[in-house]
Amino acid sequence: MSECHVAVNLDAELVAIRPDGQGDVTETHIAWTGDEGLPDIVSPLAGGELVFLVTSSGKVTCYDAKSGESLWAEKLRTPSSSSPSLVGGVVHLWTQKGTLVVFEAAREYKEVGRSELGEEVSASPCFAPGRMYIRGAENLYALGAR
Repeated sequence: MSECHVAVNLDAELVAIRPDGQGDVTETHIAWTGDEGLPDIVSPLAGGELVFLVTSSGKVTCYDAKSGESLWAEKLRTPSSSSPSLVGGVVHLWTQKGTLVVFEAAREYKEVGRSELGEEVSASPCFAPGRMYIRGAENLYALGAR
C-alpha cells in the first residue's frame, strides 16, 4: 500500500486516505477507517507505521497505519489538550496538569518517563534543534539538553 494521510473528526471516524487520487475519491482511495479513541480537541499523530490519537480525558489509542488495526489504548488518568509530538522514536504528551508523559512510539504501550512542569499546560509544544518550547498557564519554557 502506498502512503496514506489520516483525518479525524469528533463523532465521525478516523479515515486513512491514499493521496494519489483526483476528484471524488470516496469509493476508491479510502484505505481504512477507525472509530476508537477519537480525539475531541487534539490533532492525531502519524509517525511511520503508527497513528496515535488522544482524547481530552487522557486516553491514548494507537492504530497500525497500514491496516487500521487498533493496537492498544491507555488511560493516562489525567486530561490533555496538547497534541502529541514524535521526537527520536518516542511520543511526548503534555497533560493539563503540567505533566510530560513520554512513551515509546511502538506497537505496545511502554511509558519511558514523566516530568512535572509545576503549572498547567494547555498548548502543544514547539520544537527547535535541541529545544522544546512549552507555554504554561503563566510562563513560557525552553527545555533542552546542556
